[in-house]
Amino acid sequence: MNIAVNPLFSVLPRAPLSPGTGSIHSRSPFKAGKDSVRFGAQPPSAAEASSIIVERALERLRQVVNDARAELGIPEGATLDTSPEATAQRIVDFALGFFNQYLGNHQELSEDDARQEFATFIGTAIQQGIQEAQDILGALNALNPEVESLIGAIESILQEQLDAFAANATGAVAANGPT
Repeated sequence: MNIAVNPLFSVLPRAPLSPGTGSIHSRSPFKAGKDSVRFGAQPPSAAEASSIIVERALERLRQVVNDARAELGIPEGATLDTSPEATAQRIVDFALGFFNQYLGNHQELSEDDARQEFATFIGTAIQQGIQEAQDILGALNALNPEVESLIGAIESILQEQLDAFAANATGAVAANGPT
């Protein structure tokens, strides 16, 4: 499965405050019905408030994705393989790239012991990241059975790769991993 990285997370215009009107005009594609919320005598409806919250959450998510894309050196508009195998491989390559630094900081451990401890440490961090992503997707009502299945497949592949790394059965550690 391939998707273009940027179209889904392209930056939408911020909702500008109209001078002297006291209203915020929203151009969100997610908002149905009225295109503005007027602050004053009546508070926004629950639907309007939810729409504002979702829009702000998506704005922040777009920024996080754009920052990660830039940090990983993925060109804007690039096509990215989002299959469970490719996604798991990107995660494990990034995570295991820190092993040489970990090994240097834990010289008291044999390489086998360091691999075991690092795999446990990084596996816990990856699991926390997956849980946080599921929480975010759940809050945005985007965690459906298909997405849960894809996340489960990614988790399974990650666990296999971490187990192989801990058993010293992989060459996935980059010689010059991130520092």
